[in-house]
Amino acid sequence: MYRTRQLLAPPACHYYPLGLQIPDRVFVSGSQTREGYTGHELDRETGDYYAGARYYLPELGRWTAVDPMEQYPSPYVYSANNSVSFIDPDGRLAESPIYDTEGNLLGTDDEGLQGDPIVMAADNFAQGMSHEDALSNNLGREGLNGREAVDRLDSSLRTLSSRPDWDGKLGFTEAIEWYNQGSGDPLFVDVNKINWGSRAYRSVEIRMANSNSEVNSYGNYSLNVRGLASYWNDANVYGHIDMRVIDASTQTVQMGRGSTLDTYDYGHWFSRSVANALHSGWFTGHNVSSSPAAFPIMCYVCTVAFGE
Repeated sequence: MYRTRQLLAPPACHYYPLGLQIPDRVFVSGSQTREGYTGHELDRETGDYYAGARYYLPELGRWTAVDPMEQYPSPYVYSANNSVSFIDPDGRLAESPIYDTEGNLLGTDDEGLQGDPIVMAADNFAQGMSHEDALSNNLGREGLNGREAVDRLDSSLRTLSSRPDWDGKLGFTEAIEWYNQGSGDPLFVDVNKINWGSRAYRSVEIRMANSNSEVNSYGNYSLNVRGLASYWNDANVYGHIDMRVIDASTQTVQMGRGSTLDTYDYGHWFSRSVANALHSGWFTGHNVSSSPAAFPIMCYVCTVAFGE
């Protein structure tokens, strides 16, 4: 096969949807890198993209090995044959956003929003459920209840990549914008993508050892994230999150009450002061709207192993 790709990617370039570089749309300032299309590593020996589980051929839009998850009729298709809407981070694209039979977004399994949709009966859904359980309950598109449900699901899919939680994390500006739009719909995050500070695990240990009276019905202890997160963009999104050590040998901590981390509602004193500043126009471009709505922040990965 004749290859037109370089074995090192330029620092910035444009790609066709399936990964070939667009001629004359390459920016060559700076040093070259091995990371190319959607962040996949460009293998020096083969010239193929390496994603972790498989190698990828952008000339064909196909993987070089079969799908380890056995998700599609062809085991070689890339990104569910829809690379405009989806990416495949490691060659095992998971079907993660979950919809009910009316086409309404229910939430995610433990792999987040990126992927092809799963359709299931709402009674079978639990936020953050394992991907295997989600697949076992998948009804497919044929499980949708009529044309309106199909259109509703497709409309949601087209907007998923523009959601603030698409990448599994939530920043201060993104939280304000979601709060402002007023739907009250939940956002879904991976707690490992919060920038926890070096004191976080020790703080949970101390609270568990010394604050037995503060334990809640979940067996957790409520800690202020503003004192634990190492980056203000995370610290100012969350208020208090329930935390509990579940494995001291790996310093693994369970976050949240079930799959609920927090409610973004400006309830904390600092958040209220920020809200007042926003109403006063102190931060240009981030003013709180006249009809904001509190929303739950849910987790699809709810444990952090600080010792690993």
